[in-house]
Amino acid sequence: MAATIPCCKCNGSTAKCKRCDCVKKKRPCTNCLPLRNGYCCNTVLLRQSRQKKTSSSQDSSHGTHVDSPTPSSIPILSSPIPNSPSQSSSLSPNPCPPASHTPPTQTAIPPSDNPPRPNTTVDIGHLLSRAFGQGASMSTGVGVTDGCWYKRWLSIVSLSGSHYHLPGGSVGRKYVDQLTHELSHFSAGNYPSERFIIFSSVVLQRDRSVLKGADIRRVIERRLIMWDKGDFDLLVQEAERCDRSLRPRTKFNHDKTHTATVFTRLMLQGKVKAAVRWLSDNTKGKVLRPDEKIPVKLADGSTAHSSVVDVLRNKHPDSQVPPHSALLSCDSLPAFEDVEVTGNVIQRAASVIQGSAGPGGCDASHWQDALLRYGAHSSHLRDQVASVARRLANSIVPWSDIRGFVASRLIALDKNPGV
Repeated sequence: MAATIPCCKCNGSTAKCKRCDCVKKKRPCTNCLPLRNGYCCNTVLLRQSRQKKTSSSQDSSHGTHVDSPTPSSIPILSSPIPNSPSQSSSLSPNPCPPASHTPPTQTAIPPSDNPPRPNTTVDIGHLLSRAFGQGASMSTGVGVTDGCWYKRWLSIVSLSGSHYHLPGGSVGRKYVDQLTHELSHFSAGNYPSERFIIFSSVVLQRDRSVLKGADIRRVIERRLIMWDKGDFDLLVQEAERCDRSLRPRTKFNHDKTHTATVFTRLMLQGKVKAAVRWLSDNTKGKVLRPDEKIPVKLADGSTAHSSVVDVLRNKHPDSQVPPHSALLSCDSLPAFEDVEVTGNVIQRAASVIQGSAGPGGCDASHWQDALLRYGAHSSHLRDQVASVARRLANSIVPWSDIRGFVASRLIALDKNPGV
């Protein structure tokens, strides 16, 4: 069947046919994209309505209208007083006609070129169910699968995320195997995503007093044994204690030697952007903690002190239901095709990823080491990561399972002044 040729070239999602070829040729639109979407301003009904208004205004300009009434007899159209029959009769010397009859020349809203749109509330849940098979459901309470993991995750994400690099040898292989085991549980839906995030954070948490390579491997191996025994809360407490000892008690003024050392280390790791940022931002503002008090300028010009988290909450807008004009209406939806992700895809992606850590504290370097450095152990891990990707892409995952996985870390920077 041949495709239907549109009457004009208006093909934008919000086009209204105000200056198209049909308008220039003084003909109504019959088959265009704005007409199908309900935005066309050149339809037959709208053209007839404008012609009637033009003819009525021409008749009134030729003396067919009544003489201008006195100020006492002008009907009050924009007054806030309700237009009840008793009030209208007391405001005008002549009784007004019934409410069902309104003179055509008495209108409070000027005519507009835009077509009228119904003021209806969009049912987002119905649209999502139609497109994806299930509506939006976001739980704000404790996870359905295991509430204790969510509480532990809240304690872990508040840490600074200073981790050891993955060691080589048998300890590194044991870590990769255990991480593969945790991801297999997440892929099967047995545990929420908070569990494998906590695993990497508590096992690789840096300790201030442990610096040698042999000591680091011994500490990581001990933590892996504790994880197998189920001492999860004890590992979380150890991670919190180690993180408190790593926080600087005073602000150091770094000399040129320290700046050059950090710059060289970042360049050797391939973090060019981070190295340049270290040189340019070393003397500027600092990172603010959520509970710090900062001066905030109010609307009246005065200054008050508020916490960083309250300032960030005021900057974040409330969620809103999108208007009907922002959504596209269609009769049929295309069928979804399953996304096929394999271990080879994960291997290619892991070789080019870069970036800092999220709430769990594991950056791109950690995942590159775990996915590429340990031979067959890394191959099994890549297969499990691919299984997780297929589950997220091809199925509807409960919010309680991916709440920690999709979370992001909001960092407040001191802009001197402001945040």
